[in-house]
Amino acid sequence: MTRKKGTIPKKHGAPYRNHNARKEIDWNTIDELLRINATAEEIAAYLKVDQDTLTNHCKKEKGVLFSEYIKNGRSDYKVSLRRAQTRKALGYWEESEVPILDSEGRPTKRKRIERKYIPPSDTLLIWLGKQDLGQSDKTETVNRNFNENITLVADDKEMLEQIRSGDFFNDKAISKEHIE
Repeated sequence: MTRKKGTIPKKHGAPYRNHNARKEIDWNTIDELLRINATAEEIAAYLKVDQDTLTNHCKKEKGVLFSEYIKNGRSDYKVSLRRAQTRKALGYWEESEVPILDSEGRPTKRKRIERKYIPPSDTLLIWLGKQDLGQSDKTETVNRNFNENITLVADDKEMLEQIRSGDFFNDKAISKEHIE
């Protein structure tokens, strides 16, 4: 008599399901799910197993906690994401194959490579600068209203002295120290 793995025979009728049977875990599938940043809950649901089952199997088969396995597995995702962000932020060339048309406008078997430049994303550059370089939005209010009674003089040395003395500015936002 042959029976399915994980079942025990029953004298009459359908076999009982043996809930203590060892569930096989496909680690390649888990690795693929981690590459797309799947959570432990999502992985368990996809494999149709309990999270505790994954934790136990990971301890026995891999020798690490499942949380550590997830952390290490997501590194591929993070590297791929960073590569894509950097590429998009800096701009890149995209290549595609385009069929060559004959004299009547029909595509032939021959193809040519067409290159298209994808420009950088300003938004992504700003965001990456904030994340990776510690840059932030700083707002500075500088009043650049000049005094209405400005007299321009022909001598540059004289004008420089007037600017240094602060005669051209209404507020002290730009002072003598800012001008050399």
